[in-house]
Formats: sequence, structure tokens, C-alpha cells
Amino acid sequence: MIRDLVARAESLARGNAWGQAAPLYARAAVAAMELDELEVARRAWGAAGEAFRRDDDLTQAAQSLRMALGLPCDDQDSQSMDRIRLAGVLGELGNPDGARQLCEDALSALAEGSRVREMAMDSMVGVLLGYPDKESARPLALALSHTEGDSRYAGLFRLGQLARLDGELDRALVCFEQVAAAFADRPEAAAGVAAARSEQAEVHLLRGDTRPAVEAYEAGMALHKQAGRQALMFRSDAGRTRAMTEAGVAVLTDGLTIGVSFAIARKMALLEVDLRIARGMATAASDAARAQADLEAAIRIADRCQSRMRAGRARYEAATRLAISDLTKRKFLSLAEGDVAASAPLLARVRAAKERMDQAATLR
Repeated sequence: MIRDLVARAESLARGNAWGQAAPLYARAAVAAMELDELEVARRAWGAAGEAFRRDDDLTQAAQSLRMALGLPCDDQDSQSMDRIRLAGVLGELGNPDGARQLCEDALSALAEGSRVREMAMDSMVGVLLGYPDKESARPLALALSHTEGDSRYAGLFRLGQLARLDGELDRALVCFEQVAAAFADRPEAAAGVAAARSEQAEVHLLRGDTRPAVEAYEAGMALHKQAGRQALMFRSDAGRTRAMTEAGVAVLTDGLTIGVSFAIARKMALLEVDLRIARGMATAASDAARAQADLEAAIRIADRCQSRMRAGRARYEAATRLAISDLTKRKFLSLAEGDVAASAPLLARVRAAKERMDQAATLR
């Protein structure tokens, strides 16, 4: 029975049917525990957790991975993989401190040169950039870029993110293009290509090149759909909406509204923030009350989750798009300046907005 459940789950997972595979893995884990086959149970719980994670059911993912980590294990690589997966879940749930601790635990348990250690390094960089803590992330990303195989491209991807934050936008584009090209002919790596395309889109948007930004976000949406990653598809849609709004194009927000409901139901706090920022930008000119509610909610959630970059972006958009008092605008921009300090391009935008306010006040 257990072997049959796992075989069926693996077949579904190969087809990216994560939502169908996950409960089968979980049933196999429960059956194995009843038979006291703890190693089989541990592996099945780990596989269930990963499938639930890819299906964006983060509550079930966290429960399954904690079950796996609660069982005895002599295989440090396997146990560390479950820690890395749980770190990713906690990060998306808005618990960066918990995610960081799990990555540190994995790194301390793994030998130098281990493929799983390299994955833990990549996860740690992702967590650190969420704070953001560029200087702690930089040596890890550089070390990854000097490894072999997929880990090297993970390092290049992280170096591209650091270059974007540093304002070295041409260099960032080169890094992301290398990643996308390396994985282009690998269907199983569609999510990696989509991530690189989405990062390219963000760089284009920071440069004010809205058309290539929209095209890159749409490419990311298609690739995430191919990989069965609904939450990531919604996040790309949020980026596409921001790009279209900055281009002055009116955008229908029905898809974002579906995404917000999805994020709330799945307790995906950071996804909810991204979608609310995009919807707030898109509706500011047509439905000021709704836009204000979205952007203020995005600020509250991002602050609670210690996601300073998102909080700063939401404050900047609120200050520059909402019909609020000059006093409130100045407060938002002053706070945003600290929030986005690690991003040279966003910091320049915030400071330019402050200068425009000062100049307008002088002319009055």
C-alpha cells in the first residue's frame, strides 16, 4: 500500500500536479508511521511538504516538514533539505527569523562542497536579501557563483539581485540572462527561467523601460503556469500590473483581486503585499479609497513581516499616488527612505519625490 501511494504521488509530481501528489505522500507517511517504518515515514513527510509547498498550501507544507524533522534521521543531507524547504515556507509566511535559523542549522550540519550545502547557501542568501542584509549575503552569493553546475547559476542569480540593489542594472541584466539561457532547454527548470525573467522585468522597470518589463513579466507568468506555480504566477501578474501602470496604461485588476483572495486563504503574507501594492497603484486614479486601503494594508503587513523593501515601496506609492495631506506624504517618504536604503534605484526614486515636494512647497 505504501509503495503504491508513493508511486502514484511521484507520477503526479512529475506532471506538476502538486495538489494531487501531496495528500498521497501524506497518506503514505501516516501508513508508514503506523507500521513503525520511521525512515519511510520521514521521507514521505518530506516529499509531502515539498509538494504542498509547490501547491502553495503553506500551512500543510509546514506541518508535513515539521513531522519529517521530528523523526529520527542519520542522513544529514536529507534532514537539511527538509530544513531548507521549511525555511522557504516560513519566509513566504512572513517569518524571516525562523527561516534564517533553519538555514543556519542546515549550514552548520553540512560538509563543505556538499550539493545540499550549496542549496542551503542559496536559501540563506534569499532570506538575507529579504531583510535586506546585502553585506551578509554578498560573500555567500559570490562563493556560490564559483561552484559547478546549477549552484553556479544560483550564485549568478543572487549576484544579479545584489547588482540590482546596488544600482548596477546592466550587470544585473547580464547575470539574469545567463541564468535564463542556461536553463532554457530544461523543462524541469521552468520556474528558474521564470524567476530570471521576472528579475529582468524588475530591472527594466527600474530603468523606466516599461515595454520590455511587461513582456518579461508575461514570459514569467507563462513559465510559472507551465511549472504549476500559481502563487508565482500571481506575483508576476503583480509586476506586470506595476509596469503597465507606470506606462500610463489602464489595467483591469480582476486577476489581482483573485490573487489577493488566494493569498489570504493560503496565509501568504508577502504575496498579499505584492498584489495589494500593484492593485493600489492601478486603482489610485479611478478608486482612491480602494487604493488607499490596499496600500495602507500592504504597509501594515510588510512591517509585521519585517519586509522593509516592500514596506518602503508601498509607502512611496502611497505618497506619490494618493490624495493625502502633505504631512502624511512627507512622513511616508521619510520612512520609505530608510526602508529602501539597500536599493540604490528605489532610494533615488524616494529622494526625487522628496525633492519635488520641497520644490513645490517653495513655489507656493
